[in-house]
Amino acid sequence: MFLLISVFFLLLCIYHKHELLTFFTILSGASSYIFAVLSVLKTLENDFYLHNERIGNSVVLLGFIFIMIGFLIRNTFNEKMRVLLYFIGSFFIFYFGFFNMTLISDQYNSIVNIMNLLVIFMPNLYIIAYFIYLILGFLGSIFLKSTAILIPTAVASFFYISYLINRFINFDSKSWTIIIILLGCFIIGIGFLSYFINKKYIQKKEVVP
Repeated sequence: MFLLISVFFLLLCIYHKHELLTFFTILSGASSYIFAVLSVLKTLENDFYLHNERIGNSVVLLGFIFIMIGFLIRNTFNEKMRVLLYFIGSFFIFYFGFFNMTLISDQYNSIVNIMNLLVIFMPNLYIIAYFIYLILGFLGSIFLKSTAILIPTAVASFFYISYLINRFINFDSKSWTIIIILLGCFIIGIGFLSYFINKKYIQKKEVVP
């Protein structure tokens, strides 16, 4: 159903060349994708964690697709859609990537068998993957010259660092001061990096809709 609607809007978009039709084409296409993913997952026997992990990974992939579409439609009549696609794509990647990272950590923390290598490997794999997402976010904001990617990346970096501190540092009454100082330093560092990227690579170069 969604696929037919997407094809319909695509044909209209090709004929009329209007960004609003492009938006509805992408929206219906994304709905078709999500519907297909959920339909496939329904046929599989998944536990709670595996089911949500696959949904999270699917939406992260959709985020990359949105950014790719935004890149492909630059310098066309759809130019006004580019910033929106970059922002939504970045949001999907960082929000659902963070969701998966915390979900997998909770899953393997509940496993009793400490000798199982998955207990150690899987949570760290998602932590490393999210770090790669952040690196790609900063590099992508430079390459695509987009604050719509830079801002979500900077915000996600703060939550990522906060998560790492919460996960790997034992809290007590004496460590709170050090943790607050560390968070403050990281916030300043992320803010300075974002300002530097925006000032040197994006400002006065980004096409504003």
